[in-house]
Amino acid sequence: MRENLGGRMPRSNDLPAATVVINRFDSYCNNCGIDCSFFEKTHDTNLGYSKDIRDTPGCGIEWKFVASDYIGLEVDKCRPDLEYISRWV
Repeated sequence: MRENLGGRMPRSNDLPAATVVINRFDSYCNNCGIDCSFFEKTHDTNLGYSKDIRDTPGCGIEWKFVASDYIGLEVDKCRPDLEYISRWV
């Protein structure tokens, strides 16, 4: 389980930085670890409960990959324009 650090998630070392990670109830940027909208092409908008986080821009990285922390989510269908990385073999 990922530790929530005030809306900021630690980066997954097993994924490239340019990965948007889509889960059941949230998505986050693997470059900076902050919750984001997976509909964006680049990480422009921060999402979360903290007004401080929401009021700051995203890290701006352009996503090239999509992944999930959960088995069985078909996140490749959410973002067919990105290369899917399976973390489950």
